[in-house]
Amino acid sequence: MSYPLKHKAKKRAWSCPSCGHSCQLQFCPNCGEQRPAVERQAPSWAGPQALWNKLNFDGRLWPTLKKLIDAPGELTTAYMDGRRKPYVGPFELFLLINLVFFLVQSVGIKVFSAPLAAELHERIYSLIAGRLLMHWLHSHSMNLGQYTPVYNSLQETLAKALVILMVPLFAMAVVVLSRPRRGVIKHTVFALHFYAFLMVFLGVLLLFLSVLFTGINLLDLKIKLSAYAGDIITGVVFIVGAVYLYLALGRVYVMSYWYRLIGAALLMTAVLYIFYAYRFAMFIATLLLS
Repeated sequence: MSYPLKHKAKKRAWSCPSCGHSCQLQFCPNCGEQRPAVERQAPSWAGPQALWNKLNFDGRLWPTLKKLIDAPGELTTAYMDGRRKPYVGPFELFLLINLVFFLVQSVGIKVFSAPLAAELHERIYSLIAGRLLMHWLHSHSMNLGQYTPVYNSLQETLAKALVILMVPLFAMAVVVLSRPRRGVIKHTVFALHFYAFLMVFLGVLLLFLSVLFTGINLLDLKIKLSAYAGDIITGVVFIVGAVYLYLALGRVYVMSYWYRLIGAALLMTAVLYIFYAYRFAMFIATLLLS
């Protein structure tokens, strides 16, 4: 007995979110955008070779950086709407900027990593850090002089890998602020884009301050600006970050004027506390892995 062949049902036509072309296949024949699907909502990491191809051969980097800087929130909105072909993905963008940032930081002022002396004397948790360190040195039969270079080298390496830990913490802060409190993927993508912008801005600021301090030292001027570098960076980053968040929140979450204003200030305050928590976590991680 023969049975009629069963054919798969034809997929419904869809409109490409990037170029508006009417499509039947899985990929848009006009621009190559993939058919939007629920399972593709999560950001994906496609590997270093794919990243290289996207950034260099597809020409997506500069349009993405332009949107990141001059249109706060637009990259997140485009990603959630399915317009992903013209831009670098959020994870890929964050990792690329993270790499470039630490290359810039290696020749100037360090932000995400700090020497052991700073951890023991300049932090709000310095007293606790000192006690933990003394216990560690005693248990490993080492003195402070022997351990300091080991700590400084290891923490600088860990800082490059663990800076992404701040992203989910910031996403949680956005969840608390947003109404309704749904869309974990949306909050995560928003956090990735915000921290990518923050590192771009910090990289430019650190380069400027490094050149400024170098000029002051070369001219032998009696100005101790380096003593206030931390306060200068914190103040400038807070203001710029708050303005950026104010603009981005309006585009991504459609909030009212006053809600955005208060939300931007609260989120930047959260950024500072997350940074302190990250620094302390880095201290603990360095001790445990030494």
